[in-house]
Amino acid sequence: MPTVPTTFVPQVAPQGAGDIGDFAAPGVAPAENLAAPQVARFGQQLTQTGMAAFRLGSAIQDGIDEAKTKEADVAGGRAMQAVTDKYMAMIGKDAEVNYEAMQAELAQAGESAMGMLDNDVQRRMLSPILARNMGIFQSRMGQHRVQQLRVYQTKEAQARAKLSADYAIQAYPQRNLKDAEGRQVGMIRYMANADTAISEIRKAGELMGYAPESAQMKQLEQEIYDQMAVGIVNGLMAEKDYAQASEFLSNSATVESLDAKTRQALTDSVSANRMRTMVGELATSIKTAGLLMAPSAPDLYWQQKDGPVEPPSTLREALVLTEQIEDPEVRKYVQADLRTQFAQEDALIEQEYRTLTDNIDQYLAVPGNTLADLPPDQFGRLRPVDQRRYMAGQVKQDEMTVMEQIARNPGVILDDDWFKQFGHKLTYETRVRLLAERNKPDRIVAATIDADQLEATLTRNGFTKLANPPRGDTKAQEQSLYMRDNIKTLINAEQERVGRQLSRDEKQRIIDRAVLDKVFVSRFGRDPEVPFAAMTPGELEQAYVTVDKQDVMLRDIPPARMTQIRNALERSGLPTDIRNIAEAWLRAGKPQ
Repeated sequence: MPTVPTTFVPQVAPQGAGDIGDFAAPGVAPAENLAAPQVARFGQQLTQTGMAAFRLGSAIQDGIDEAKTKEADVAGGRAMQAVTDKYMAMIGKDAEVNYEAMQAELAQAGESAMGMLDNDVQRRMLSPILARNMGIFQSRMGQHRVQQLRVYQTKEAQARAKLSADYAIQAYPQRNLKDAEGRQVGMIRYMANADTAISEIRKAGELMGYAPESAQMKQLEQEIYDQMAVGIVNGLMAEKDYAQASEFLSNSATVESLDAKTRQALTDSVSANRMRTMVGELATSIKTAGLLMAPSAPDLYWQQKDGPVEPPSTLREALVLTEQIEDPEVRKYVQADLRTQFAQEDALIEQEYRTLTDNIDQYLAVPGNTLADLPPDQFGRLRPVDQRRYMAGQVKQDEMTVMEQIARNPGVILDDDWFKQFGHKLTYETRVRLLAERNKPDRIVAATIDADQLEATLTRNGFTKLANPPRGDTKAQEQSLYMRDNIKTLINAEQERVGRQLSRDEKQRIIDRAVLDKVFVSRFGRDPEVPFAAMTPGELEQAYVTVDKQDVMLRDIPPARMTQIRNALERSGLPTDIRNIAEAWLRAGKPQ
């Protein structure tokens, strides 16, 4: 470091001065080292800052620990509450059986809460809280277990009491059973089960808090006594042992233990059922054996006679036998039962007979089947009146078949061989009429021509079944015959009106009008359209025509009114088909 020299100091006079001035160097202080204090102060400042950060960090951690502990406490409390609620909903046996499992589930809920924590500080904070709360839940579950164990024991005691009562009921019919040594094992079994039933119901009452001689305890015992009595009496009645049932109800022990109302109801039931059974047995024995025998009351009715006894064949004979019954009430019920039995038997016979006639009707309805083909045993089972009815019906069907042939070909009546073959199928009146017709060959020839003309017209218009009905098709034959007879009537009426024989063309016009004058027949499904002249009386009830979108049932038009309208149309020169008649009837306001 440079210094000021002390031995030689040059002097320089200031400019403009006359003398040299006194110049000296200013004082200079030595240099100071500031690094160390600055470092020290910086260190102090860092320490102060670090302590402040530590204190802040510590406060933050404390807050985190507290919040985390509270979160775990809430979660654990909710989980333990859910487990406790689940257990508290269990009753009786379920509470006892599931207690250990629910305790383990409760502990698991606590461990799950501890598992949510991050450090030992949080665990030390939660541990006493969790222990306190778990103790509360465990105590509640323990109390519930004790309560429900009592419920469990009570229900099991009640169930065993009722089961033992059922055992006593089953053992009662065998109460007189003895073993090889003569011990009354049957009575022992009955009494043991009855005593067990009463003992168990008393135990149930004690568990429910009833005093031994309290009204509540006596009510429980009464229910078991009533159960055993009702079961025993019903079992004896099922075996129709009404005498033993009455003896049981009159026994002093039963009278003492059984409720008065229950005993009276059972007594009335025994009397009513004994009467019912006895009446049924007497009615059946009278009807089947002709004797008064009632196994349920052998002391009263067990009639025996030497030699064979014929049972009554009619209701009147059976009612005569009931006069031997002394009790008027029993006699009245037996007579009523006999009337019912005979009526049921008659109804069954009538039903079987209706089935027989229905089967015969269905057989004869098949085209080609005749009465001659019917199995002999079926015809033999018919009543004489129905045999005559079916014979008359067969004659009618046979005659219709023959007449349909004649209508299609009138000339066959001139054939002797044909007449010999089919004449026997006609009624006497029809045969006489046809024999008279044989003496008028000209008329037969004209009728044959008319029949051929009609058959050709029917075939041409698609009515092949009417033109030539299939063999055995009774309905088609009947329609064909109606069609031919109606057209024949129309032709004859017109010939009488004009006073001469009609030409072929004139007849054709009548045939055309008859074939084309069609109506609908109401049936299930599609209503067919058929010629009005071919309709049977049964079909006429369902026949209708459509006029201005309105269906007019022909049965609604009075026959006299229909004739009046037809005559009016003829006089006016208008068509007289059935649709025009219906239209005129509607326009006139449907006059009756």
